[in-house]
Amino acid sequence: MFSVAAMGQTVPGSVDVLETAVVIVIELPGLLGQIASAFKGRLQKAGQLLLTKD
Repeated sequence: MFSVAAMGQTVPGSVDVLETAVVIVIELPGLLGQIASAFKGRLQKAGQLLLTKD
């Protein structure tokens, strides 16, 4: 579990490191959640590339 505070907002989340994946869950409030959905695919691609590099 972790939390990050910026611009008057506190954002909680968690990181689970599994054998074949890393799962990051971030609980974004209202408007930030809507904005983040636009970036979700790009973040997943970038994360996958980082995890598969030798």
